[in-house]
Amino acid sequence: MPRLTALHSLYRFLLLFHVLCLALTGGPCPALAGNNLQLSAGVGMRSVLEELLRQYPVNNTAIRTNFASSGVLARQILQGAPVDLFISANMDWMEQLRLHNRITEPVVLFAANSLVVVGRRDTPLRSLDELRSCRRIAIGNPRSVPAGQYAEQALRNAGLLTELQPRLLLTSDVRQALLYADRGEVDAALVYHSDACLARQARLLLRVPPQLHDPIRFPMALTSRGADNPAARQLLAFLTSPSARALLVQRGFIDPLSLPGSQP
Repeated sequence: MPRLTALHSLYRFLLLFHVLCLALTGGPCPALAGNNLQLSAGVGMRSVLEELLRQYPVNNTAIRTNFASSGVLARQILQGAPVDLFISANMDWMEQLRLHNRITEPVVLFAANSLVVVGRRDTPLRSLDELRSCRRIAIGNPRSVPAGQYAEQALRNAGLLTELQPRLLLTSDVRQALLYADRGEVDAALVYHSDACLARQARLLLRVPPQLHDPIRFPMALTSRGADNPAARQLLAFLTSPSARALLVQRGFIDPLSLPGSQP
């Protein structure tokens, strides 16, 4: 009984200590929350990141994830969302966060990618020009989806954007574009190569010439909050490790260290 009483007293002390921390700091006590972190990443990286997190060798860290278009996630961080580590699908949104002092240096490359066209198996394409024969084409909304921005660049530089604009179906993220292609609801979709590797029914029809769009690079950085979180720094180190890069290549991404220069 004395042992139970002592444990009960200790529990009450810790509970009161936690409540006091909340009152004084507006957040959980570092001793109780130091192994927790929030990871936000573009939805096109969801599958590979979930696989990497299953392989993460650190067992005492609670990692919460949030996957959406990079623009949506960046705006959440700008509005004060409690994020520790951010991986964007382009440098533009990361630069916005840097200008507002929401991330810390250095910004490192998590991965790179390429743009492809996927669609129904009975839709032969030998060039982007043959997209003229498609009735509906899915791309991410260029206003917030980097994959859509790359797709729009490619179509514009190929001289096709004005003609195809009425046939473009703009999606909330790149995975939704892939889903429409998988369901056969569009003739074609412009997505990342890593997404094409996940297609169930659609097949890869064409690789988009990389000179038609900006390089597709996925930068990663700690937020100003994450810089003070050892668990976030530890996860960043794991995501840049050789084993992580090897899995990225297996899943259709490009190893950032194979590019000229390892910084975005």
